[in-house]
Amino acid sequence: MSVASDLTFKADFFDGQSAARHRVIATLRASGIALADESGKSLDLWRYDEIYLVDAVEPGQPVRLSCRATKGARLTIADPSALPCLQRHSPHLSHHRVTTRTVARASAWIAGGLLVVLAVAFLVPRIVPWTAAMIPEPWERALGEIVVEQLTMSFASEGDGGKTCTNATGASALDDLVSTLSGPHTGDFRFDVQVVDISEVNAFAAPGGFVLVFNGLLEFAESSDEFAAVLAHEMAHVVERHPTESLIRNLGTFAVLDAMGGGGMGSEIAASLAGTLLFLSYSRQAEAEADELSFRILEDAGLRADGLAAFFNRLEGTHPEMADLPQFLSTHPNSGERAEKAESYAGGGNQAMSNRAWQALKKICQS
Repeated sequence: MSVASDLTFKADFFDGQSAARHRVIATLRASGIALADESGKSLDLWRYDEIYLVDAVEPGQPVRLSCRATKGARLTIADPSALPCLQRHSPHLSHHRVTTRTVARASAWIAGGLLVVLAVAFLVPRIVPWTAAMIPEPWERALGEIVVEQLTMSFASEGDGGKTCTNATGASALDDLVSTLSGPHTGDFRFDVQVVDISEVNAFAAPGGFVLVFNGLLEFAESSDEFAAVLAHEMAHVVERHPTESLIRNLGTFAVLDAMGGGGMGSEIAASLAGTLLFLSYSRQAEAEADELSFRILEDAGLRADGLAAFFNRLEGTHPEMADLPQFLSTHPNSGERAEKAESYAGGGNQAMSNRAWQALKKICQS
């Protein structure tokens, strides 16, 4: 039984290579799901026998699909009526099944890391940092993609606010700053920094090289030196693997590994990962480690390091109500010792960005 070739649905497409969300048109053709961008340019064709549900579809909920031929890619169709149409070509979608891909990944874990996983199951409280360090970089990157995908979808669903900011000039200025800060002390991480149009003064790191910055922080920062210091601090959290450690500590090793491997916990565990990361607070030791490394990162880049102290000194003076906010704000108390240490690293560093680039970055959320 065939589906009309002109039956189309608006959808969100994640290509598996980045956390970027692409608006697409999904057309149900005889040969499969044809994906095209909003201008009509063809992107991909997913064969019906290769697609599967990422998680079970509850009544009225979006349909989330993946394709065995396109590693890591996800397609979310908001219209729940798409499922019965898809099931006419793919009867296997009537059941949320364990895929061969999941089985293969599970086998790989057993072959490559059974002893590590068993040890972690009993010793998590003592060896969380060691566990995070043992996770392969591609797995950690996949974990970060899951978290960022969930968060950006959640933010975007909140109405006019919450969209990812994509002004080309501002994005270019941000990329240049990230490149400047990437050096000997950031290792081999590929950093993906995104600005989200939310007015809260906040930012946080996700596993694998991802950093989300709220536009409210950009608006509050008075100089590129302040912003660069805060960004270096979040990059330091990534390098120290603090986000991954926190997820393991709060949700357990098996849940985190299952999410990395695309296991059967589906959207519930993905949402838990994102929510946990958004509202967690790091330990004082983790913050001290991130402070110390951020000074080194700025020093490598030839930039001043006192912007961090200036940012938090001013934040506490003008927004004392923010002392109880989650993430880095709640664990960055203003102290003379931290400010003094930042000043000691300041040296005669350069300005983080030109005034033109800084102004462009400040406008990254403007169309």
